Amino acid sequence: MLNNHDTNIRFYGRRKGRALSAKKQRLVDNLLSELLIDEKKSLADNFCDKEYKEYHLEIGFGAGEHLASVALANPDIAHIGAEVFINGVAALIGRIEADNIKNIRLIHDDIRLYLADMPDNFFSHIYLLFPDPWPKRRHCHRRFISHENMQEVARILKKGGIFQVASDDMNYCRWALMHLLKNENFHWQVTKPRSCYQPFKDWHKTRYEEKALKLNKNCIYLEFLRI
Repeated sequence: MLNNHDTNIRFYGRRKGRALSAKKQRLVDNLLSELLIDEKKSLADNFCDKEYKEYHLEIGFGAGEHLASVALANPDIAHIGAEVFINGVAALIGRIEADNIKNIRLIHDDIRLYLADMPDNFFSHIYLLFPDPWPKRRHCHRRFISHENMQEVARILKKGGIFQVASDDMNYCRWALMHLLKNENFHWQVTKPRSCYQPFKDWHKTRYEEKALKLNKNCIYLEFLRI
């Protein structure tokens, strides 16, 4: 059950952008409630249509391009996506309806409110793709990657599971490495020099990545094994 939220957590960032189109607003009004995680049930029980071999989590899925694509490519895996920004949630719902995707459930809120209540050793794969880098020094405490959050990620991730981080912000990548290399629960899966410039295996692009590449920015892909 997910019902013990820390009310002291403060959210920074946008919850809404431009007004939703009439079509997207109808999608949100009609379908969002069916896709949201029911906090009175266990995470597994939220996927009552079938049994799944694995459970994956994407933290901050943006407009959902990666989440929808990976769910379609892996129908035997259950996917949970967390996103605060309603415009991105609406975009993903449109994709879910258009492609009749059955193996996605959503948390339309700050994932930090839910981490403490998630079960131990539950997820096989956790994604953090192009998160807000909060580049100003005085804002770095707002970044998702922190000692406390990485302890929670390690707890809910199975041993042998994978935590993937992608970013086009070099300061954020250094920040991520600083925290995760110090964490005894993770091992950086780097194989050779500059391998972190290569997308992950079976990678599905995001719009943030494509925008960065069009600006000739480097994208870094960091993969960590839960040990």
